[in-house]
Amino acid sequence: MTISRRTLPYSVFREIRDTLTSLPKKLTSEQSDNLLDNTAILCNDYLDDLPSVINEEQIKDSKKASDFIQKVKKYWQHHDADWIGQTKKKVYSRGIWIEVKIQPTFVSRFMGDHLWNRAEKFIISSATIFVNDFIKECGLTDHSDKVYHIVAPSTFPIQNRMIIDATVGSLSWKQRQGNMPAVLDTIQRILGEEKGKGVIHAHSYAFAEEIRRIDNDRLLFHESRDRDTILQTFLDSPTEGGTVLVAVAMTEGLDLHGDLATFQVLLKCPYANYKEDLRVNRRLMQLKHNRWYAVQTLKIIVQAYGRAVRSPTDKANFYIIDSDINRICKQWRRQLPRFFAEAYNKREIFKK
Repeated sequence: MTISRRTLPYSVFREIRDTLTSLPKKLTSEQSDNLLDNTAILCNDYLDDLPSVINEEQIKDSKKASDFIQKVKKYWQHHDADWIGQTKKKVYSRGIWIEVKIQPTFVSRFMGDHLWNRAEKFIISSATIFVNDFIKECGLTDHSDKVYHIVAPSTFPIQNRMIIDATVGSLSWKQRQGNMPAVLDTIQRILGEEKGKGVIHAHSYAFAEEIRRIDNDRLLFHESRDRDTILQTFLDSPTEGGTVLVAVAMTEGLDLHGDLATFQVLLKCPYANYKEDLRVNRRLMQLKHNRWYAVQTLKIIVQAYGRAVRSPTDKANFYIIDSDINRICKQWRRQLPRFFAEAYNKREIFKK
């Protein structure tokens, strides 16, 4: 659950804002308990003080208050779950943006009430279902005999979805600066080879800023505040212009069919940030869930790969820059979906 200006009535948020500001990045269990209880009490008080006739804004705020109270009740019902409380703050010229998220490390025990009890049968369709992990993570271990996993072969020719190895070395924190000149040079050469529209998956805004150093008017950048507008600009741009979107967090959900993208570049191996996300930190650094961490990374790689080739007639090359992508694909090759493994095993080396 999230505690922020967006999820609470403003009067309630105003009451707890100083408390939120004073909290550490990682909350203790006692701090989470107290924060949730005190906020729920304020939400109850807000509802009790509402007049008999309320306006549209009060209707919205009353729903926020009621929803939050219900979530706190659920929290106490499952208090023995492995909860992680995390504070996020950003300082702007006009003030401080702050939110607190209190989330379970594992969601399996909640899936029954929130999803599986809502129907008798479900169809889950994805190119990145790792079935054993799916059963465990989604709370289906006791019902695994009712899970049917159907794998359909890809009908997209490998030559239409080639993986091109353009790796220049590791882009890990310690090595990225030393390898960045080679990264920028490689991207420039890829742009010289690929004349159509494309997407560079930059991994983060920091990497996107590095790519801005390339002097090429085909490159189109976005910020978090204008991502939807810039994405639409890219989609609407003419094919012959060869616009290239430098994208952050667009490895899923994009349908770049036809000529919307005739190539992609995966810049950085998309490891989850265990320093920023305390739930990831808990699983990787404390519980040593290395396989889980690897599978999450492979999912993102495979999802990015699938953005541009959406039919048997689509064609788009998929370039990889970070050598850590090769490392994880080789180390965990048995976890790769068959259609991706087939293309990876036939990958071509980008000419130097």
